[in-house]
Parts: sequence; C-alpha cells; structure tokens
Amino acid sequence: MNDFEQYLQLYAVDPIILSVVAQVRYLTIWNAKKGNSITSENAQKIKQALLNLTGVVYTGSFFLFEHHRDQLPTIRVKKMQRSLSF
Repeated sequence: MNDFEQYLQLYAVDPIILSVVAQVRYLTIWNAKKGNSITSENAQKIKQALLNLTGVVYTGSFFLFEHHRDQLPTIRVKKMQRSLSF
C-alpha cells in the first residue's frame, strides 16, 4: 500500500468523490492508488481536492510523467486496399 492509498484510507476519502472534486478522471485516481504515473497537473488537482475534502495537506508523492503533445511519436496507419468481393 503506497502513501496515497494510506491517506485515502486514513481519512476515509472515497476515490469517486475525490475524482469529481479534483475534476480528474476516476482512472487517474486509480492509477495514483496503484503507483502508476499521472501528470503533474493532475497531481496538483488531486492534492488541492484532498485539502478541500479533509483539511489536511497530502505530503506524499505521486509517480509523475511529463508529456508534450507535439513531442509524442506518431504512428502511421497504412492505407488498406479495399477489395470488393461479390
């Protein structure tokens, strides 16, 4: 169990309610609970929502990744030949 999961359990924070208050997808909360990477923007939203819900600052960390849309690799889709069979 990671720090984030322990915090949610200690303060009885429902992950679904947290996702609504933080305005992030539930999958983001699930990823944070499992120790998977989330964006720093979502981490900040979650920390602020936790403060609003519990009144206690979350001092733990998240596994973060940064991405830039213009730097993501593109995958070319080969054009498929259409063949009609009657």
